[in-house]
Amino acid sequence: MAESNSGLLNSAEWAAVNGVSARRARQLATAGLIPARKSGGSWLIDSARCAPQRRGRHGRPLSERSCWAIIDILNGAEPPRMSRTELARARQRAAGAGSFLPGELAARADVLSLRAHPGVLDALSGDERLVIAGAQAAFRHGADLIGISGLELYAVRGDLDALSREYALRPAQDDANVILRLASRLPAASGRIASAAVAAFDLLDAGDERSVRAARQLLRRIVG
Repeated sequence: MAESNSGLLNSAEWAAVNGVSARRARQLATAGLIPARKSGGSWLIDSARCAPQRRGRHGRPLSERSCWAIIDILNGAEPPRMSRTELARARQRAAGAGSFLPGELAARADVLSLRAHPGVLDALSGDERLVIAGAQAAFRHGADLIGISGLELYAVRGDLDALSREYALRPAQDDANVILRLASRLPAASGRIASAAVAAFDLLDAGDERSVRAARQLLRRIVG
C-alpha cells in the first residue's frame, strides 16, 4: 500500500521508513505508543504524527550493533562479539565522534514521545529498569544546558509493555514529557545516569543548535 494523502502507512511500510522490524512496528501500535488504528486486521500508522527516523551523512543510520560498539569504545569498554575488522572500524568511527551529524547513531534505539501523569514522573525516574539520559544526564556530565524539562530514559525493549501499563504511558507529541529510548540493552550508567557518550548522542539527535553544540563539546572532551 502506498502512502496516501492522509499519511497512513501499513506496519511493514512504516517499519521500513523508520528502520525497525515490522514486528516491532506492530508491537508499538498494539501498545498504543504510536498513533495507529486497526483496519481489516492490519495496523495503519499515522506517519505524519510520528517523528521521522533521522538520516546520517551516508543516507542511513549505522546498525544498532555498530552504534553501541562506538559508544562502548567511547566509554572505555571493549564491544562484545566483534571481528578484528569490525572493531577497527568502530574505533575509527569513535575517534571522529566529535564530527558526527544528528541522527547518525539513531539506530541505537527506537524513540518514543510519551505523556505520563506528572504525579508518576518521580517514580518513573527512580525505576531500576530505566537509565536517565538525554539533557539531564548531559548536565550531570558538565554540559552547558539550562531550562531542562521532561525525562529522557532508556529501557530494554522487552520491558515496554510492563512500563506502559504501570505508568499509564500514552503516545504524545506537543505535550510529551517523557522521551523513551528502547534498545536491546541498557546503556552504561553510574548511579542510573547514562554515560557522557550516551547523553551526548541524545543531545546531538535533538538537532537544535544549543543541544548540538553541547553534544559536540562533550564528545570532543571524551575523544580528547
